[in-house]
Amino acid sequence: MELKKSADMVINTCMGAKKGETVLIVTDTCTDEMISKALYDSAVDVGCEAILLTMEPREQHSAEPPALVAEAMKNADVVLAPAS
Repeated sequence: MELKKSADMVINTCMGAKKGETVLIVTDTCTDEMISKALYDSAVDVGCEAILLTMEPREQHSAEPPALVAEAMKNADVVLAPAS
């Protein structure tokens, strides 16, 4: 229940996501999928078009994502990246 409450706070309060907006959640295979799933569910609950992308971890901190992910990020209203 705490995870759901935290995810709701991120989507509603921190990001201010609104119904009809596109919310992109980018994660990697080293991140607990419960976190990204909670964010996804919270975005859907608001009425957003939620998209969840999972990629391989980058070789170093702050490395660029794959080109496909970068393009998706450019086209989303809200981007969250719970990744390692």
